[in-house]
Amino acid sequence: MEDKRITKTKKCLKNTLIRMLDKEDFEHISITDLCREADISRITFYSHYGDKYALVNEIFNDMLEIGKEKYYRRQSENNPKKHLVTGYVNILNSILDVYYERYDFFRHTDPEKNPYLASRLCSIILEMVELHTDH
Repeated sequence: MEDKRITKTKKCLKNTLIRMLDKEDFEHISITDLCREADISRITFYSHYGDKYALVNEIFNDMLEIGKEKYYRRQSENNPKKHLVTGYVNILNSILDVYYERYDFFRHTDPEKNPYLASRLCSIILEMVELHTDH
């Protein structure tokens, strides 16, 4: 289990990055500006993340874990016989749930404005579909 101070710092950085995306595209957000907005030092940032890509990847990974949990719960509740079509419906509903629950972040995944975020989102969706396909 992660120390509460570390968890709090990481949450602050993630929320600050998401807020900054309202004003600036991802490629133009600097670590210096992110740290200034989050009111943390660059040393603290680099003690947790190698760069801003590692930070945004952790945001995506957090959401992927939430999506997986939703998918597994749906599968156990309404697809015990593992029907293929029901499984795909469950995966799609899980993806959409996370997308709308965290629309504050996902609305910034426009490929024109933030190509890295859009590409990462596509990778996550493919990973979720492959998760079902492998079963």
